[in-house]
Amino acid sequence: VPAGGGAPPMIGVIFSNPLACTDASGKVLPMETLDVARERALICDSFGEARRAVRLRFEHATTDRLRTLVTLGTCVGLHYSGHGDPSYLSMEDGRGGAHFVQ
Repeated sequence: VPAGGGAPPMIGVIFSNPLACTDASGKVLPMETLDVARERALICDSFGEARRAVRLRFEHATTDRLRTLVTLGTCVGLHYSGHGDPSYLSMEDGRGGAHFVQ
């Protein structure tokens, strides 16, 4: 607990693990699955080993969740895990599909 007795700072952790995406021709393609459980455990273990008092808020990576975490003003940091490309991040569309954000 931080000095002054307040709650520990919060870090938002968003995971994008869509099941499928649609290519330019409209064909639905499967996406490689990420080991979200392993990464979550690694993040928790890392903060434990660092002996840092933080709260971790785990969410699916949708644009709505990202906007909420950023605008609430309660997160001091953000960790994104997902598929990426030099021109976009892969978010989830809330229905199991990919939503590419530039």
